[in-house]
Amino acid sequence: MGLDGGVWAPPSWGDGRPAFATHEDPTVQTTIAAWRERYLIHHDVASPDTAQCIDELAWLETVVVAEPELRRLCERCAPDDTAPECDALIRANGCATVGQPRGSDGELEEARPLIVVADQSSRDARDLAHLVIHETIHHLGRCSGQGSDEGHTRSQLWCVGGEACTPEEAATTVQSRARAMLPED
Repeated sequence: MGLDGGVWAPPSWGDGRPAFATHEDPTVQTTIAAWRERYLIHHDVASPDTAQCIDELAWLETVVVAEPELRRLCERCAPDDTAPECDALIRANGCATVGQPRGSDGELEEARPLIVVADQSSRDARDLAHLVIHETIHHLGRCSGQGSDEGHTRSQLWCVGGEACTPEEAATTVQSRARAMLPED
């Protein structure tokens, strides 16, 4: 971290653009790196080094919640949630929210970005990492100005098969690249 006249400033390329954004969660950092790689090579995604991304991603945290909290924070239901309101809600393992973070006491606090993961979806470390990658991509799209792509329509971001990527996608999508960059267990 650099000091610019005694004030913290992110490291830069020399023209004022930050050279990188860091995050304490290695999976989030890996996803940022995969997004940046896509930006630098293909130029079909926006830079992850915007002031908004640097600001927000520094505060991004992952929370694992029970079904009622997933419904409250994400307005979605876990795949096996049997609550009556789930008939009208989308089923999901998690979501990328902004504005509804929880403090250590469970109460809502200031608006900060969150990756919310359903408890049953966090039990396998690899599955959890894949969810964190997925939701981080939503955050990166939003903070970079491209939009969070809730419909998963941008082919440079997602594998069309969900968990399985075609060989072409595996080499180029942000999602598959971030997965490939994960450290082996």
